[in-house]
Amino acid sequence: MRKDAIESIIIMVVAFALIGGGYLYIQTASDVDPTFTNVESWSMQHSDESQLGVIDTGDMVILKNKDSYSQLTTYVDGYASGYSSFGEYGNVVVYERNPSSNLNPVIHRLILYLEYVGEIYGVDTWSAPSLANFDGNWSCTSGTDYTKLSGTLELYNIGYGNKTVSFNFSDLEGYEYSGYLTKGDNASTNNYFDQSTSITKGLVTYEDINSVAWIEIPWGGILKLVKNEYMNRINDWVPNSIPSMVISLAAILLAFLAANSIINYREYSKFYRLNKERKK
Repeated sequence: MRKDAIESIIIMVVAFALIGGGYLYIQTASDVDPTFTNVESWSMQHSDESQLGVIDTGDMVILKNKDSYSQLTTYVDGYASGYSSFGEYGNVVVYERNPSSNLNPVIHRLILYLEYVGEIYGVDTWSAPSLANFDGNWSCTSGTDYTKLSGTLELYNIGYGNKTVSFNFSDLEGYEYSGYLTKGDNASTNNYFDQSTSITKGLVTYEDINSVAWIEIPWGGILKLVKNEYMNRINDWVPNSIPSMVISLAAILLAFLAANSIINYREYSKFYRLNKERKK
């Protein structure tokens, strides 16, 4: 067998080993099934085009087991600690909607954790200790005591859109337990907490959370959107995604061809020098 053929086989084996090893690492580190999810809505987008580092329509997201985190971080917690993911403070999670719903799980950001206190003077009350480090960025009609919240809560300057988002605790009537307020990042369409809309009812509990968004694979779910005949979503929400995906794939192919050309050039140069020396 010729030497160049052997080298090509070695390169292919190494490439497959790297791909297989990477896939095995992701599966092991993720420790959740499914490991990947495709994003089909624009509720997490930060603009009208696909961006790196942000969860956009057509992206694929690698998920991670929630138990691998010592503590899930909300937007309010992340504001104080500086922890962020996918362009904003706090963790993005995949959670199940209400048990009676047959709709797909939701991938949104944790905003604030509320602890159910109970009835105080006949009014259901919640506590949000993390608001202690959110000075000046919240108010509540029940007063400034974050351990006794009721009425309407407002959070200011939320997200890249600097939105004021309000929540009426009456929306939790019949859902007297502790959990998270959640919300999508999109400042154009997501002006309310999920708990104030038809997305879900009641706070999102730790048990409701399936997994945590870990790594973004840009445009990794575009082909599935095309297969499901969602071209309108691509054209309206991420018109730059298909050109970006094609350019990225072309760059990877060119990099591979360039590496192969360099190897072939070095071999040719070596052969040329040896052949020249023999003729002397």
